[in-house]
Amino acid sequence: MPHPAEAKKINFEKVVFTDELSEDFIINLVKDGYEVHIYSIFSTVIFNLCNIDNVFCYSLYSDELISKYADVYNLVDDFSINKLKID
Repeated sequence: MPHPAEAKKINFEKVVFTDELSEDFIINLVKDGYEVHIYSIFSTVIFNLCNIDNVFCYSLYSDELISKYADVYNLVDDFSINKLKID
């Protein structure tokens, strides 16, 4: 799901374009019986949905990102969001 302010078109095989907020779209998927996994560097979406049943949030990080955005990654830890290291 691209960010609404994103101007560049993403060239992935499957991209969801919707006028709904990401949170609303994802909650509707969960209501329809889906399990949703969200991968993000950091986004308000993962903070808003991290405690919803059948929503699994992962914050991608690198040593460089953690050093630049320590406060954000401290919040990731405070919210007990899973972290996945990228190189």
